[in-house]
Parts: sequence; C-alpha cells; structure tokens
Amino acid sequence: MINKNKFNGYMNLHLELVDKLGAEHPEAIKAMQLAMEYAPQELQDDMHNKAIEMGLIPSSPSGYLSTGEAIYSLNAIAECLDMPIKEAERRIEQMLRDRQELGLDTSGVIRLGYSDVPEKSGAKVVH
Repeated sequence: MINKNKFNGYMNLHLELVDKLGAEHPEAIKAMQLAMEYAPQELQDDMHNKAIEMGLIPSSPSGYLSTGEAIYSLNAIAECLDMPIKEAERRIEQMLRDRQELGLDTSGVIRLGYSDVPEKSGAKVVH
C-alpha cells in the first residue's frame, strides 16, 4: 500500500531513531518496517536488490509461490547471513512479532519444516 506521506513520515522517524538509538535498536527497526510498508514499489525493488548485493538475503530464491512470488528458506537465510539456524529463526520470529504489533501483514511468511513444502502452501521448490 503506497502512501507517500506515511512513507516520508516513517522514514524520517527511522532516521531520527537511528541517530539517537542506533540502526539495530528495535524502535528504529520497527520504523523502517513501517516505512517500507508504504514505500513505492520501485524503492522496494531497489532495496531488495541492494539486500542481495550486500549479502543480506540469498541471491536465488528457494522456491516460488503459485503467484510467482519468491520464497526463501530459513536454511538459505541462515547460510547467507553466516549464522546458526536458531538465530535466524529467532530474528524472523521477532520480525513477525514486530509486524503483528504494528498491524502489518505477516502472511508472506510461511512456516514450514526445513525441507518440507506442503502442497497447500502453493510453493514450488527450486533445486
């Protein structure tokens, strides 16, 4: 949902919080999540590409939903970030809690086992 005024407001808040509290502070992270929720698609695409370039997400998806949306496995994310699976899982769970607290959609995260992809998810695994 693009809303330029909300995007600008939350991005300004994010930058203020980064200056005061640091980029890793939970409130700064939440403000960025809100800003990205209202960001123009072009910016979202640019940030996605930059995250790949910076090694923050895998360069290739683990699979795709029936809608064509890319999905990334927890294993691939943990490996990309060079962290234990449990730490990657903890961070993703925190992100989901934050998004729920902020009233943002969390349906884009499908909780599955590390290697199983049930048919009902609509996911098609790419090997």
